[in-house]
Amino acid sequence: MASDTIKKDGVNRDAAWRDLYCKHLSIEGNIAAAAKKAGISRQTVYHHMNADHDFNTQCDNAVALFNASIEREIKKRAFAGSDMLLMAMANRHMPAEYRQRQEIQQTITHDYVVEIGTPRVPAIINNANTIQDVTPQRVYETTGDVLE
Repeated sequence: MASDTIKKDGVNRDAAWRDLYCKHLSIEGNIAAAAKKAGISRQTVYHHMNADHDFNTQCDNAVALFNASIEREIKKRAFAGSDMLLMAMANRHMPAEYRQRQEIQQTITHDYVVEIGTPRVPAIINNANTIQDVTPQRVYETTGDVLE
């Protein structure tokens, strides 16, 4: 468990910074802004989050409170119209619920191989004076025509 005391400018600070930080994190939803308001650095926050499971849980709870405030505001504004900025914040903070999803499905039913963008490859055959183009031929799936 990490020490609750932080030395800043030679002055010891007690564990009250944690509660202040988490309070601001639940309002701001931003680690840097909350750390600044608590008078600590982001590095201090990350150090204590990595070293202290209880503090990490406290931070997760603060982020959950911030996300809940976004959710409440989205529901409130849903009746009055849409707010794209708020949806962008929801995308950032709660991607599982609000990120736009795209699904691509592809079905291949032919046995032909279609090579796209294959460069032309010259090769020297039998003697140094004979050059032959050995670029693989490409075949259309539907007609079977050979491309040149």
